[in-house]
Amino acid sequence: MTPAHTRAAWRGLPGTRVAVALASIALAAVVALPAPAPVAAAAPSSKAMAPACSGVNLRTSPTTASRAKVRLVTGAALTVSATVKGASWRTVCAGSKAGSGWYRISAVNGKSVRSLYGV
Repeated sequence: MTPAHTRAAWRGLPGTRVAVALASIALAAVVALPAPAPVAAAAPSSKAMAPACSGVNLRTSPTTASRAKVRLVTGAALTVSATVKGASWRTVCAGSKAGSGWYRISAVNGKSVRSLYGV
């Protein structure tokens, strides 16, 4: 799949303008956490998670070539609204991992990604 096709496929997913995909390192380095109070109001299908390593990139689309909006720290509370298919990634954070599945993030520390990063 060419970069143009990948971008077109990403734009076609519902809610992509209000969510940000985690960087490849984020997918491999995320661990489940109990939902903090602000996350409890999230959609029923969402899941609370946090990066296992500092420096995880929050990206605008599911590819390591996309722009990173912010680098997260291990204490960040993330609301994951979906899992999407994207470009291949690899990381050595919390062990060596690779894949092509990405998380769509709708909130960071209880605040929407739209209000925080304008996406």
